[in-house]
Amino acid sequence: MEQREVDVVNFRSQFMNILVVIIIAIAMVAAIMYFYRSEPDYQRQTMRLYASTYINNVRLANANWQVEGKPLRVMLVQYDNTGQAGERYPVVMGKSGWPSPQGEQAGCEKLWRGLIGTPLNIENFKVVADYIRPNSDSNKQGICRYRLSTGPYFEYDPNSGRLNTENM
Repeated sequence: MEQREVDVVNFRSQFMNILVVIIIAIAMVAAIMYFYRSEPDYQRQTMRLYASTYINNVRLANANWQVEGKPLRVMLVQYDNTGQAGERYPVVMGKSGWPSPQGEQAGCEKLWRGLIGTPLNIENFKVVADYIRPNSDSNKQGICRYRLSTGPYFEYDPNSGRLNTENM
């Protein structure tokens, strides 16, 4: 074999090796992307679960408020997984009969604790409670926004008792 033929064989061999490495790399990237996209977003799902619990307890507080003769506070009892009564939390009610945050951001944090019965944490991530002031109508209360540092959030309007979950 001449030198030229040896060079061609070596070139083909190196080209094939590089081509195999590129194909394997592309397959690995595709597999990683597939599994990354198909993995469920546990934070978003947990946030949805908390939003559902939150609105259910808002409605329960409103029903208690009506039954008890429209007091300033109602007492919500939190139950554990076995159905046993746990801690009791007083929830301040607004004039319209919906749970009301008293004291802006600290009020929203306290409202979470009263309605959910847990600290502001989801899977070891802190839930941030923001109080968003109303634009101009001083007769209305601001809304509470519960969010993770990145990602989903929901908002509670104490004026109507509604929950906005569009950003989840």
